[in-house]
Amino acid sequence: MGLKKYIKEVKRNFAKVIFDKRASQNVALDFANVKKIVFLRHDDKLGDMIISTILFREIKKARPDIKLIVLSGKNNKEIIEANPYVDEICEWSRASVLKNIKTLWALRKQKIDVAVDFYIFKPMLAALFILRFVNAAFNIGFNKKGYNLYSHALNVDINNTHISLRYKALLDYLGIKTDNLKYEIFLMPEEEDKAQEFIKHIKQKHKIVLNPFAASRHRTFSNVKIMNIIEGIKAQIPDSAVIIISPLRRRNSVQNLHSYYKDFVFTPMLNTARDACAIVKYSSLMITPDTSLVHAARAYNSKMVAVYLDYSNTSEKINEVWGAQYDNAISLNVNSEGSWLKNNVDSIDTQLLIDTVKELLYKQG
Repeated sequence: MGLKKYIKEVKRNFAKVIFDKRASQNVALDFANVKKIVFLRHDDKLGDMIISTILFREIKKARPDIKLIVLSGKNNKEIIEANPYVDEICEWSRASVLKNIKTLWALRKQKIDVAVDFYIFKPMLAALFILRFVNAAFNIGFNKKGYNLYSHALNVDINNTHISLRYKALLDYLGIKTDNLKYEIFLMPEEEDKAQEFIKHIKQKHKIVLNPFAASRHRTFSNVKIMNIIEGIKAQIPDSAVIIISPLRRRNSVQNLHSYYKDFVFTPMLNTARDACAIVKYSSLMITPDTSLVHAARAYNSKMVAVYLDYSNTSEKINEVWGAQYDNAISLNVNSEGSWLKNNVDSIDTQLLIDTVKELLYKQG
């Protein structure tokens, strides 16, 4: 075990000793009497928040009277700020302990009936602290055997089953039967207008979004690969243009591509995560190695080519668990040939990528 993992494990064990104090409950949840429910999404992950919209919609449809509260991070709250099914958003701060205590105290005073922790491994220190402080009548977790703070733990397959089915398991437990696992991202009217205006000024018919960036360097296209993809699209797909979406910290590098390719590569100013989602919604197709935007494309049923690493030798099949899995999407997996060095999205064959884009772009329906 490496030093970082060892320190993390020590923190978790310490947190369990300090916060895992509640006597284990063997009572069933009476969902009919639940009035307030809080979801812990303080991990600040955009993709996870997008998938969570399944729950917000289906719970509100089944029980419109329930107050639905989300404890979010600074960034992922943008995904749900316009969501009509969410009654209250409380922001978890990574910088201010005092602010967090005030937030949790306000939640505690509301007398929450149910709290849901989505983390599927041993709970993090912050989650145990939150649950202990909020003191909901009933805590639900995933794969939390051995922890007394959770009133009920749902046992789920985290390695092979698609993430949406994990959320369906929660709905089933609450007694909400549905097959509607559609994600939803609601935009502000001004965000819709801004995206449509941007798209309208691109004269080419095929507006292809390229999102080259992901959370790790192995899942991020290099500058050389980006150029190769752009050149391939330019040479092989007539009447096309490339829209590169990027976080603000990467804007200077993508602006250089716009300067070089003039009226072929476009780089919109994106101030929020919803701005990026709006561009995805109104484009012709997207290429991405980033799973959060995979979920955004699925929310709008947008055409998409998703690129994944080679997970054939790992226990968690991320390309299966976090895959697109809808008709307008095609997934390409890196063939690393067992080499750690080759397990990089740059290893994907550029011609294969372009051919897949053409196949999907010209697909009817």
